[in-house]
Amino acid sequence: MQVTVLLELLEIGNPVALVYGYTAFISVGSLAGAIKILIGKFSAMGEVIAGCVFDLFAAIVFPVLVLVYCYYNFQFDDAFFATYLEILPIGSFERSAAVFADPSEMALFRLAFDSLRIKSWLDFVLRVGINLSFCYRLKRIGDVLVVAHLRRAQSVQAHRTRRPRRQRPVPRVFAVFFIAFSVVVWMVANQAITDSHARCSHYPQCVVFAYRWKHGGMCPCKILIDVDRAPKTYEEWFHPVDVYRTVQALAISGELRSLQLINRQLLELPDELRACRHLSS
Repeated sequence: MQVTVLLELLEIGNPVALVYGYTAFISVGSLAGAIKILIGKFSAMGEVIAGCVFDLFAAIVFPVLVLVYCYYNFQFDDAFFATYLEILPIGSFERSAAVFADPSEMALFRLAFDSLRIKSWLDFVLRVGINLSFCYRLKRIGDVLVVAHLRRAQSVQAHRTRRPRRQRPVPRVFAVFFIAFSVVVWMVANQAITDSHARCSHYPQCVVFAYRWKHGGMCPCKILIDVDRAPKTYEEWFHPVDVYRTVQALAISGELRSLQLINRQLLELPDELRACRHLSS
Protein backbone atom coordinates (compact mmCIF):
# COMPACT_ATOMS: atom_id res chain seq x y z
CA MET A 1 0.00 0.00 0.00
CA GLN A 2 2.85 2.39 0.75
CA VAL A 3 4.18 1.94 -2.79
CA THR A 4 0.77 2.84 -4.22
CA VAL A 5 0.70 5.98 -2.06
CA LEU A 6 4.18 6.89 -3.33
CA LEU A 7 3.05 6.46 -6.94
CA GLU A 8 0.12 8.78 -6.22
CA LEU A 9 2.45 11.39 -4.73
CA LEU A 10 4.62 11.23 -7.84
CA GLU A 11 1.65 11.45 -10.18
CA ILE A 12 -0.03 14.47 -8.57
CA GLY A 13 3.29 16.32 -8.31
CA ASN A 14 3.49 16.76 -4.55
CA PRO A 15 6.33 18.96 -3.22
CA VAL A 16 9.72 17.29 -3.65
CA ALA A 17 10.51 17.31 0.08
CA LEU A 18 7.39 15.27 0.88
CA VAL A 19 7.98 12.82 -1.97
CA TYR A 20 11.60 12.21 -0.95
CA GLY A 21 10.53 11.86 2.67
CA TYR A 22 7.97 9.18 1.85
CA THR A 23 10.45 7.42 -0.44
CA ALA A 24 13.01 7.36 2.37
CA PHE A 25 10.36 5.91 4.70
CA ILE A 26 9.66 3.01 2.31
CA SER A 27 13.37 2.37 1.73
CA VAL A 28 14.17 2.38 5.45
CA GLY A 29 11.27 0.00 6.11
CA SER A 30 12.55 -2.43 3.50
CA LEU A 31 16.11 -2.19 4.84
CA ALA A 32 14.82 -2.84 8.36
CA GLY A 33 13.22 -6.05 7.10
CA ALA A 34 16.54 -7.09 5.54
CA ILE A 35 18.40 -6.38 8.79
CA LYS A 36 15.93 -8.49 10.78
CA ILE A 37 16.49 -11.40 8.39
CA LEU A 38 20.29 -11.08 8.48
CA ILE A 39 20.57 -10.76 12.26
CA GLY A 40 17.80 -13.22 13.07
CA LYS A 41 17.82 -12.38 16.80
CA PHE A 42 14.77 -10.17 17.08
CA SER A 43 12.11 -11.31 19.51
CA ALA A 44 8.45 -11.45 18.53
CA MET A 45 7.85 -8.25 20.49
CA GLY A 46 10.71 -6.49 18.69
CA GLU A 47 9.39 -7.45 15.27
CA VAL A 48 5.84 -6.35 16.08
CA ILE A 49 7.00 -3.02 17.53
CA ALA A 50 9.19 -2.34 14.50
CA GLY A 51 6.27 -2.99 12.15
CA CYS A 52 3.99 -0.85 14.31
CA VAL A 53 6.39 2.10 14.12
CA PHE A 54 6.39 2.05 10.32
CA ASP A 55 2.60 1.74 10.16
CA LEU A 56 2.35 4.61 12.65
CA PHE A 57 4.42 6.78 10.30
CA ALA A 58 2.25 5.93 7.29
CA ALA A 59 -1.08 6.38 9.09
CA ILE A 60 -0.43 9.35 11.39
CA VAL A 61 3.05 10.90 11.23
CA PHE A 62 3.20 11.54 7.48
CA PRO A 63 -0.18 13.37 7.32
CA VAL A 64 0.97 15.51 10.25
CA LEU A 65 4.22 16.29 8.40
CA VAL A 66 2.17 17.35 5.37
CA LEU A 67 0.22 19.80 7.53
CA VAL A 68 3.46 21.13 9.06
CA TYR A 69 4.91 21.58 5.57
CA CYS A 70 1.81 23.50 4.47
CA TYR A 71 2.00 25.73 7.54
CA TYR A 72 5.66 26.70 7.14
CA ASN A 73 5.71 27.04 3.34
CA PHE A 74 2.67 29.26 2.85
CA GLN A 75 3.33 32.92 3.59
CA PHE A 76 0.58 35.51 3.82
CA ASP A 77 0.87 39.12 5.00
CA ASP A 78 -2.10 39.42 7.35
CA ALA A 79 -1.28 42.99 8.35
CA PHE A 80 -1.16 44.13 4.72
CA PHE A 81 -4.47 42.41 4.00
CA ALA A 82 -6.06 43.95 7.12
CA THR A 83 -5.33 47.47 5.86
CA TYR A 84 -7.24 46.75 2.66
CA LEU A 85 -10.18 45.35 4.63
CA GLU A 86 -10.47 48.71 6.41
CA ILE A 87 -10.49 50.65 3.14
CA LEU A 88 -12.40 48.52 0.65
CA PRO A 89 -16.21 48.37 0.83
CA ILE A 90 -18.03 45.21 1.80
CA GLY A 91 -18.70 43.03 -1.22
CA SER A 92 -15.67 44.26 -3.13
CA PHE A 93 -13.78 41.61 -5.10
CA GLU A 94 -10.49 42.77 -3.59
CA ARG A 95 -11.66 41.79 -0.09
CA SER A 96 -10.95 38.16 -0.97
CA ALA A 97 -7.74 36.92 0.65
CA ALA A 98 -6.96 34.81 -2.41
CA VAL A 99 -6.40 38.01 -4.40
CA PHE A 100 -3.46 38.96 -2.17
CA ALA A 101 -1.94 35.50 -1.74
CA ASP A 102 0.89 34.34 -3.97
CA PRO A 103 -0.82 32.11 -6.57
CA SER A 104 2.12 29.70 -6.80
CA GLU A 105 2.29 29.22 -3.03
CA MET A 106 -1.48 28.81 -2.87
CA ALA A 107 -1.40 26.17 -5.62
CA LEU A 108 1.29 24.17 -3.80
CA PHE A 109 -0.55 24.54 -0.49
CA ARG A 110 -3.80 23.25 -1.96
CA LEU A 111 -1.99 20.42 -3.74
CA ALA A 112 -0.29 19.18 -0.56
CA PHE A 113 -3.42 19.68 1.55
CA ASP A 114 -5.68 17.95 -0.98
CA SER A 115 -3.39 14.90 -0.93
CA LEU A 116 -4.81 14.17 2.54
CA ARG A 117 -8.39 14.17 1.28
CA ILE A 118 -10.29 11.11 0.08
CA LYS A 119 -11.31 11.95 -3.48
CA SER A 120 -11.60 8.51 -5.09
CA TRP A 121 -12.23 4.87 -4.27
CA LEU A 122 -8.49 4.22 -4.46
CA ASP A 123 -7.86 6.92 -1.83
CA PHE A 124 -10.56 5.38 0.36
CA VAL A 125 -9.10 1.87 0.09
CA LEU A 126 -5.56 3.11 0.79
CA ARG A 127 -6.52 5.19 3.83
CA VAL A 128 -8.67 2.45 5.35
CA GLY A 129 -6.07 -0.23 4.56
CA ILE A 130 -3.19 1.71 6.14
CA ASN A 131 -5.19 2.47 9.28
CA LEU A 132 -6.41 -1.13 9.58
CA SER A 133 -2.82 -2.33 9.25
CA PHE A 134 -1.79 0.01 12.07
CA CYS A 135 -4.68 -1.21 14.24
CA TYR A 136 -3.70 -4.82 13.57
CA ARG A 137 -0.11 -4.09 14.65
CA LEU A 138 -1.37 -2.59 17.90
CA LYS A 139 -3.52 -5.67 18.48
CA ARG A 140 -0.48 -7.89 17.86
CA ILE A 141 1.47 -6.00 20.53
CA GLY A 142 -1.31 -6.78 22.99
CA ASP A 143 -1.34 -10.44 21.95
CA VAL A 144 2.43 -10.76 22.39
CA LEU A 145 2.25 -9.15 25.84
CA VAL A 146 -0.49 -11.59 26.90
CA VAL A 147 1.46 -14.61 25.64
CA ALA A 148 4.62 -13.42 27.41
CA HIS A 149 2.69 -12.98 30.65
CA LEU A 150 1.21 -16.48 30.40
CA ARG A 151 4.62 -18.01 29.81
CA ARG A 152 6.06 -16.28 32.86
CA ALA A 153 3.13 -17.56 34.90
CA GLN A 154 3.90 -21.19 34.06
CA SER A 155 5.60 -23.29 36.69
CA VAL A 156 9.34 -23.87 36.50
CA GLN A 157 8.77 -27.63 36.31
CA ALA A 158 6.52 -27.38 33.27
CA HIS A 159 9.04 -25.10 31.64
CA ARG A 160 11.83 -27.68 32.17
CA THR A 161 9.92 -30.73 31.02
CA ARG A 162 8.87 -29.18 27.74
CA ARG A 163 11.52 -27.51 25.71
CA PRO A 164 10.15 -24.42 23.95
CA ARG A 165 9.97 -24.62 20.21
CA ARG A 166 12.31 -22.26 18.39
CA GLN A 167 11.04 -20.34 15.42
CA ARG A 168 12.74 -21.29 12.19
CA PRO A 169 14.67 -18.28 10.84
CA VAL A 170 13.94 -16.86 7.40
CA PRO A 171 16.63 -17.81 4.84
CA ARG A 172 19.11 -14.97 4.53
CA VAL A 173 18.86 -14.98 0.76
CA PHE A 174 15.51 -13.19 1.09
CA ALA A 175 17.33 -10.19 2.56
CA VAL A 176 18.74 -9.54 -0.91
CA PHE A 177 15.24 -8.93 -2.25
CA PHE A 178 14.47 -6.42 0.52
CA ILE A 179 17.73 -4.55 -0.08
CA ALA A 180 17.17 -4.54 -3.85
CA PHE A 181 13.61 -3.27 -3.36
CA SER A 182 14.74 -0.36 -1.18
CA VAL A 183 17.36 0.64 -3.76
CA VAL A 184 14.95 0.32 -6.71
CA VAL A 185 12.24 2.40 -5.00
CA TRP A 186 14.71 5.21 -4.31
CA MET A 187 16.19 5.09 -7.81
CA VAL A 188 12.79 5.14 -9.55
CA ALA A 189 11.48 8.05 -7.47
CA ASN A 190 14.69 10.04 -7.85
CA GLN A 191 14.87 9.42 -11.61
CA ALA A 192 11.23 10.40 -12.10
CA ILE A 193 11.74 13.66 -10.22
CA THR A 194 15.01 14.43 -12.02
CA ASP A 195 13.58 13.74 -15.49
CA SER A 196 10.46 15.82 -14.91
CA HIS A 197 12.49 18.73 -13.51
CA ALA A 198 14.76 18.60 -16.56
CA ARG A 199 11.79 18.71 -18.96
CA CYS A 200 9.88 21.44 -17.11
CA SER A 201 12.84 23.64 -16.12
CA HIS A 202 12.38 25.63 -19.36
CA TYR A 203 8.90 26.69 -18.22
CA PRO A 204 8.98 28.51 -14.87
CA GLN A 205 5.27 29.20 -15.37
CA CYS A 206 4.59 25.50 -14.70
CA VAL A 207 4.44 25.46 -10.91
CA VAL A 208 3.12 21.90 -10.54
CA PHE A 209 3.96 18.94 -12.74
CA ALA A 210 3.81 15.17 -12.44
CA TYR A 211 7.00 13.25 -11.71
CA ARG A 212 7.36 10.68 -14.45
CA TRP A 213 10.22 8.67 -15.86
CA LYS A 214 10.82 9.39 -19.58
CA HIS A 215 7.52 10.98 -20.57
CA GLY A 216 8.32 11.38 -24.27
CA GLY A 217 10.24 14.63 -23.83
CA MET A 218 7.09 16.56 -22.85
CA CYS A 219 6.59 18.44 -19.60
CA PRO A 220 3.65 16.79 -17.78
CA CYS A 221 2.44 20.15 -16.45
CA LYS A 222 -0.62 20.18 -14.21
CA ILE A 223 -0.85 23.80 -13.04
CA LEU A 224 0.28 26.76 -15.17
CA ILE A 225 0.44 30.19 -13.51
CA ASP A 226 1.73 33.32 -15.27
CA VAL A 227 0.75 36.43 -13.35
CA ASP A 228 1.83 40.07 -13.40
CA ARG A 229 -0.37 41.95 -10.95
CA ALA A 230 1.39 45.29 -11.16
CA PRO A 231 2.70 46.23 -14.63
CA LYS A 232 5.16 49.08 -14.24
CA THR A 233 5.37 50.57 -17.73
CA TYR A 234 3.01 51.70 -20.46
CA GLU A 235 4.33 48.96 -22.71
CA GLU A 236 3.53 46.28 -20.14
CA TRP A 237 0.00 47.63 -19.70
CA PHE A 238 -1.02 47.88 -23.36
CA HIS A 239 1.22 45.23 -24.89
CA PRO A 240 1.35 42.32 -22.43
CA VAL A 241 3.48 39.27 -23.03
CA ASP A 242 1.99 36.79 -25.50
CA VAL A 243 1.80 33.38 -23.80
CA TYR A 244 0.24 31.41 -26.67
CA ARG A 245 3.31 29.26 -27.34
CA THR A 246 3.90 28.63 -23.64
CA VAL A 247 0.34 27.45 -23.09
CA GLN A 248 0.53 25.38 -26.26
CA ALA A 249 3.76 23.66 -25.20
CA LEU A 250 2.51 22.85 -21.70
CA ALA A 251 -0.87 21.61 -22.92
CA ILE A 252 0.57 19.04 -25.32
CA SER A 253 0.87 16.41 -22.59
CA GLY A 254 -2.87 16.67 -21.89
CA GLU A 255 -2.27 16.83 -18.13
CA LEU A 256 -3.11 20.51 -17.56
CA ARG A 257 -5.67 20.92 -14.78
CA SER A 258 -5.48 24.61 -13.93
CA LEU A 259 -4.53 27.70 -15.95
CA GLN A 260 -4.16 31.16 -14.41
CA LEU A 261 -3.12 34.17 -16.51
CA ILE A 262 -3.20 37.81 -15.37
CA ASN A 263 -2.01 40.69 -17.57
CA ARG A 264 -0.93 38.26 -20.25
CA GLN A 265 -2.01 38.13 -23.88
CA LEU A 266 -3.80 35.04 -25.18
CA LEU A 267 -5.89 36.04 -28.18
CA GLU A 268 -6.64 32.45 -29.18
CA LEU A 269 -6.84 29.24 -27.20
CA PRO A 270 -4.45 26.56 -28.50
CA ASP A 271 -6.07 23.45 -29.93
CA GLU A 272 -3.88 21.38 -27.60
CA LEU A 273 -6.11 22.45 -24.70
CA ARG A 274 -8.84 20.18 -26.07
CA ALA A 275 -6.78 17.19 -24.96
CA CYS A 276 -6.69 18.47 -21.36
CA ARG A 277 -9.84 16.69 -20.20
CA HIS A 278 -9.21 17.43 -16.52
CA LEU A 279 -8.88 21.21 -16.98
CA SER A 280 -11.16 22.72 -14.35
CA SER A 281 -10.02 26.28 -13.73
